[in-house]
Amino acid sequence: MIECIYCGIPANALDHIIPVSYTDVSRKAAKYNKNNTVPCCNECNTTLSDKWLPTISERASFILEKYNIKYKKLLNSPDWAEWEIEELRGNMKKIVLENKTKKLLLQERLEHLLKTHSQQDLIPIDVWNTYPEDMFSKFKNG
Repeated sequence: MIECIYCGIPANALDHIIPVSYTDVSRKAAKYNKNNTVPCCNECNTTLSDKWLPTISERASFILEKYNIKYKKLLNSPDWAEWEIEELRGNMKKIVLENKTKKLLLQERLEHLLKTHSQQDLIPIDVWNTYPEDMFSKFKNG
C-alpha cells in the first residue's frame, strides 16, 4: 500500500510538486515522473490545488494549516471517558463514538503532516525510493 506523503492515509492520487498550471503543458500532457510527483490522497491533493509551494515541507505545512481550520470543531470536541460513553444510549452514544474515531484518525493525520513538514530536505525521488522499483508505474497506471 502506498500512503499519502502528507497525511499518511492510503494514497489514491499523484501530487505535482510544481503544479501543472505553472508549466507550459496541458494537464493531459503533464509528466508523471518521480522527480515532480508524490503519492497523496485526494483530500490533500485538492487542498493544495495549484498553490505554488515548491517543497514537500512547505506543502505539508500549508495542508496542516488548512486542516486545523477545516476541522477546528472536531479537534475542539470534548474527549469522552469510557465510563461516560458507557452511560450514553442510542444515537447519542453512536455519534460520540463516531466523533471519537474521526478525531483520533484526524489527529494521526495531523501528526503525520507535522512529521512530513519537519523533513526539510525531502524530495520526490526520495519518497519513491522507499517503495519497490515497479510501484511508481503500477500506481501511475492505476
